[in-house]
Amino acid sequence: MTSLPSGLLERHRQVMPSWLALYYDEPLELVDGEGRHVRDANGTSYLDFFGGILTTSTGYNVPEVVDAIREQAGKLLHTSTLYLIRPMIELAERIVELSTIPDAKVFFVNSGTEAVETALMLSCSVRASN
Repeated sequence: MTSLPSGLLERHRQVMPSWLALYYDEPLELVDGEGRHVRDANGTSYLDFFGGILTTSTGYNVPEVVDAIREQAGKLLHTSTLYLIRPMIELAERIVELSTIPDAKVFFVNSGTEAVETALMLSCSVRASN
């Protein structure tokens, strides 16, 4: 295992909660990525098997993703669903088309918590209970 930059692990321990697991006695400092690979501070490349943990897995430095983010950030980075947002509607239409579910509806959320809460609200509304 390669060594960490001086004091980085200690700095992490000073400002991050103790329950935030690092999984290794000498954790890697990841600094870069491309496609399915990540690179540590020493330049060693690894196949990333955690790329989808807690987030959406899009890979690293994928030109299409970078370009799409850059383009959208130049327009609207975040707003409310109280407005008509063309890319959101177009993506929902694509998801409905691929689902083959008659009269399918799409509701976008940004976390597992929101997804579970939405599923609970939906199930309660179907059961007509609270």
